[in-house]
Amino acid sequence: MKKLLLVIFITLITASAGAQWQPVFDSPHRVYDITASGSRLFAAINFNGVYLSNDNGINWSPTSLISTVYCLASNGSVLLAGGNGIFLSTNNGLDWINIQVDGRFFTSLAFFGSTVYAGTSASHIYRSTNSGLTWTQTSFTSATPTALEISGNYVFAGTDPYGVYFTTNNGANWQQTPLNNRSVRDIVINGNYIFACTPSAGVFISTNNGSNWVQSSLTTGIQSLAISGSNVFGSNFSNSGNSKVYVSNNNGANWTERSEGLAGHDSFVLYVHNDYVFAGSKSDSSNKIFRRPINEVIGIELITTEIPDGFSLAQNYPNPFNPSTKIKFDISYSSFVKLVVYDMLGREVSSLVDEQLKAGTYEYEFNASELNSGVYFYKISTDNFSEIKKMILIK
Repeated sequence: MKKLLLVIFITLITASAGAQWQPVFDSPHRVYDITASGSRLFAAINFNGVYLSNDNGINWSPTSLISTVYCLASNGSVLLAGGNGIFLSTNNGLDWINIQVDGRFFTSLAFFGSTVYAGTSASHIYRSTNSGLTWTQTSFTSATPTALEISGNYVFAGTDPYGVYFTTNNGANWQQTPLNNRSVRDIVINGNYIFACTPSAGVFISTNNGSNWVQSSLTTGIQSLAISGSNVFGSNFSNSGNSKVYVSNNNGANWTERSEGLAGHDSFVLYVHNDYVFAGSKSDSSNKIFRRPINEVIGIELITTEIPDGFSLAQNYPNPFNPSTKIKFDISYSSFVKLVVYDMLGREVSSLVDEQLKAGTYEYEFNASELNSGVYFYKISTDNFSEIKKMILIK
């Protein structure tokens, strides 16, 4: 009885705190980008330069760079800021070097070791092999590079308005992919999965280095993406100040809206750091940085940190359900946990949890709005434990 009362008490505290995005910074202007260097967070604040947080986003202060800044990138030892030129800092924003690169306005940056690529509003992409000290222009001249991402020897460029290009020879030649007739605002990569978001048709996915693209089930216009393992986050643009954040737990196969607490903003830039998802507002009327625990965004809630007696998987509730149900499970010691939903033929239809979890009791809210009515099975797997239960979806 005491244990039950403790669980109820902690659950009530969690509910009263509000499972929603929490504002952590009133920005002086639009937040255009967020990145991390080690334990430090940096935000590009349009006309106000770069701001710094040393405490995971709770407090922010301006660095010495006061200039128009649109994009950021870091390789851990060097921080680059792009806008009216490129600015370089090797001491976490205390001092900056202004790198003159043909007077260009820079729109995107991407690091890979000491190699960095930079896109400009003049439809050019530059390359540096010494962390941004010197630059050479690549052959790219096709469109404004709004997003850059590097995977192995592939460099991908999302452009406005001609889709995604790539190079495999350090920018000597660029090839246009079949995603070639839409503006692409952001690109993120997880292994073989490449995600590109468009402001007109949502998120597109490629699993073969851009040779083919498939439109995901998230078809509303998306402006920004962030990624953490198989969890993909996207935010849209709204003229009515009602921008939303969506999350997919299975590499873009299904999406759920998680916008609690974000009303009143036109669009957000997203970033994942230290178990939190950050959302920086780019609204005309209200500019803030919000944060939310990543487990809360993806739908898994730690109900209590009291160590259970063992591992267990509870029956989902309600059951039958339409379209949402909750799945509770116990983890008696820190473990890598997979929670997967299968159909009657044993095919995986949704990966709910795929990460290291601390000991405790967890609850996952599963939304099956994209699935058909029928019988499904959900399975939990850890290093030393697995269990399967049946659930019924009735629409």
